[in-house]
Amino acid sequence: MLSQIVKLLFVLTSLSPILFVFAACDFDKYNSCVLPIILTVIALALVIACYIVIYNIAPQAAKEPIHIIAITSTDKETLAYMIAYLLPVVSNGTIDLRNNSFVSIIVMVILILCVFHTNTFHFNPLIGLFGYHFYEIKTTAGNTGMLLSNKTHRIQKQTLNVRELWNFVYIDAGDNEYEEVLRYDNWNDKTRIDD
Repeated sequence: MLSQIVKLLFVLTSLSPILFVFAACDFDKYNSCVLPIILTVIALALVIACYIVIYNIAPQAAKEPIHIIAITSTDKETLAYMIAYLLPVVSNGTIDLRNNSFVSIIVMVILILCVFHTNTFHFNPLIGLFGYHFYEIKTTAGNTGMLLSNKTHRIQKQTLNVRELWNFVYIDAGDNEYEEVLRYDNWNDKTRIDD
């Protein structure tokens, strides 16, 4: 499992599109480049941080098999969170980084805390940009979790090699050569091939 600091970084990356929107709104309203450039640089740094978490830090987590009895795509739920990204636009000047910086910061902190404590990473468009999909999974142990995978999953009962990022949040380890061997026909059979 990865540290809470990496989780916070991952949460911050999910909010980076808001910084792009704030930068565009500020430039449109004030025709000044200083704050928009700062916000854009921070947003780009968060995009790079998201890439590093997915491709460099996540592979360091321990690999383990997980027995899935139900899997459902949650990619469509991203649309429900678009309001957070459109907040600076629809606010019509009420959320202004220059005039209401304290209010803007409070709104961002509340969003960060909500995402951090509820593990609702599935609205992070950056992960989708890197080719990952979000799946809600139910395991044989009766736990419900979230799987990030760069593959399409349609088989309900299967065993996947995953890496646990945080409690009940997994990323597909991508071991295609073991996929057929680890698929259970009899869920009481505990034999498997370990790597």
